Amino acid sequence: IFLGSNLEKNKIKYCRSNAPNLTIKEEAFQLLFSSNGKKAAAGLKCSVACSKQIPTTGGSSSDVVCEEGKMTKEITLGPGESFSFRTAGTEYAPKQKCIAKYKMSKECKEAKISCSKFNTIAYSQCKGDFLLVKLGKQKTKYCGTDAPDVSTKSRKFQLQFSSDKKKAGAGVEC
Repeated sequence: IFLGSNLEKNKIKYCRSNAPNLTIKEEAFQLLFSSNGKKAAAGLKCSVACSKQIPTTGGSSSDVVCEEGKMTKEITLGPGESFSFRTAGTEYAPKQKCIAKYKMSKECKEAKISCSKFNTIAYSQCKGDFLLVKLGKQKTKYCGTDAPDVSTKSRKFQLQFSSDKKKAGAGVEC
């Protein structure tokens, strides 16, 4: 993606499962697909929409944006509500521990957890950088490009993003 008036200077590359999810405020931008022609892959599908007004808050006040350091946020999930849990920027910061503790209201029967963007540095057994999903007493770690896509009827559940002090990846958006 090339942004702004100096398109060559302001470029952002995405590859493999690292999909962009951007709000672009620039007057001009270009999308360029490039292949080395060696090996076929699933390809891509992009959509671009024009918005009359760009949101200034970045979403709901209950959305969780994981930035540097440690943070914990508690969220009550009501019927029909949807909140995001994501890392900040195009690469997440090192040494993060970001926790979102969700509690479903009595009217909610089930919650779904899925990610539109998921790319962490993967080590053996998800040590280092990972997303931990706690559904009741069940705990599952996700890393690399192995994103969660689960439903739960548990009244309380938790998402925790953790990164070590080494390399960073593109991050998560769930």
